[in-house]
Amino acid sequence: MDITERTLSENALRQSEENYRAIFNAVEDAIFVHDPDTGEILDVNERVTEIWGHKKEEILNMDLSGLSAEYEGFTTERALKAIHRAAQGEPQAFDWRAKTQDGRVIWIDVHLRRVTLNGHERVLALVRDITDRKNAEELLLQAEILNAVAELATGVSHNFNNVLQKILAGTQSAILKIDQAELSMARSILREIAENAKFGSETVKRLQSFAQLRSDVASETAKVFDLSMTVKDAAEMSELFWRTLAVKNGVSVSIETDLSYDLMVHGVSNDIFEVTLNLLRNAIESISFSGVIRIRTYALENQAILEVKDNGVGITPENLPRIFDPFFTTKGLQSTGMGLASAYGIVTSHGGSISVDSEVGVASTFTVALPLAKIQRGHVSPTEISPSAETCLRFLIIDDDEVLLSLFEEALISTGQHVRVASSGHEAFALLGKEDFDVITCDLGMPHMNGWEVGRRIRHLFERKSKNKPPIILLTGWGGQTSEREKMVESGIDIVVEKPVDITELIGICARLVSQYRSGPGK
Repeated sequence: MDITERTLSENALRQSEENYRAIFNAVEDAIFVHDPDTGEILDVNERVTEIWGHKKEEILNMDLSGLSAEYEGFTTERALKAIHRAAQGEPQAFDWRAKTQDGRVIWIDVHLRRVTLNGHERVLALVRDITDRKNAEELLLQAEILNAVAELATGVSHNFNNVLQKILAGTQSAILKIDQAELSMARSILREIAENAKFGSETVKRLQSFAQLRSDVASETAKVFDLSMTVKDAAEMSELFWRTLAVKNGVSVSIETDLSYDLMVHGVSNDIFEVTLNLLRNAIESISFSGVIRIRTYALENQAILEVKDNGVGITPENLPRIFDPFFTTKGLQSTGMGLASAYGIVTSHGGSISVDSEVGVASTFTVALPLAKIQRGHVSPTEISPSAETCLRFLIIDDDEVLLSLFEEALISTGQHVRVASSGHEAFALLGKEDFDVITCDLGMPHMNGWEVGRRIRHLFERKSKNKPPIILLTGWGGQTSEREKMVESGIDIVVEKPVDITELIGICARLVSQYRSGPGK
């Protein structure tokens, strides 16, 4: 039998197989050949053994879970689903973490594609070790974070130094006016000092929110506020950003405002403050050399409108639909891509909308629309009710700061309150054994026995006496305690108030709590 043709075919097939194998193993990327139905590993090239450290026979007997280090929910099951989608003609690409024979965890870039091998449908996985790239990105990200922290610290110190300068200069001026018997002028100056102290307090809260140290930004913090006042505060605070960043980079920026006041909206003022800052930051970063940012607020039908317009580089048509997507950014690693996404989430949670109109190289205008509040200006929430002139309560003030304790005592006595003070929980218990009080305020951060423990012991003390405890107010300089409901109930704390607190507002809060205690069932 003449087998020449068959021999030639077999030789050609063998040569083809050798060529395939040579190319297969010469490729720099690791290659897996998968069964599309089971995900089983049918073949691998030599690069796979170099990366993972296992012998080829070992890898062919392993499943994906033995080669991967699962993270952030990207499980082996999800990888199998990706293989199935690739088998259906949908190429897949993702980053994953792998686990080598010696226990190292590495980053890999995976691309899945359907191929036909020897008449069979297979899924080819091209895998590249990107550990070095990921580590470099992480180092760069850390450097950017440190740089951002440095810029933030510079801006914050500038802002607080200005506030402190106003307080110091105002205090010195008020003392001179008192010495000169110009009491009306001294009173006016002192009011300005109080407003600056409040501004500093709000700045701290906003920084805590930015750093995610506050978990109490919830529906109970929502109230009616003037949109234009919040925008005005944000525009003033943004100066610390564009003066440190824009000027440093040789960019000339000016901000013009056209604000219509009494645009009352219902929501969380700090959140809308953050939205405004994000829009202003985005506008500032879009300006290459010099530019003007125009901020405008006005009423349109039943909505309060905020417009932020810049004459920066603009947004390309292909990027415009994605501008509010999380993590989408055209600014590289120096941006998280979350600023506009965060603004979108906040505005929509307030029942509003946010849109953008942009022309490349000409201008961009971001428009925020919020529903006007149905409640009229002048509405105050129950926690802001001022006490009447007849309000007279018996206070027990607990604080380890002697100066602060003395100031609280003098301020409350000057409004007609009866006050006893204690510098520790132990002193407070001694007074509670001798006298009755309408309300107790206690500092949170005290040595030996903090405010939570003081509240707990007071609650137990009155339970043993079978008497109703007076309302307890916890004062704190830290943020984020107002949402700790379970802890408040367990400790007998009725309300958490953050420092600094206006004395008149504190008396109003206390009067309201005392009234509730007297009119309702005891606690």
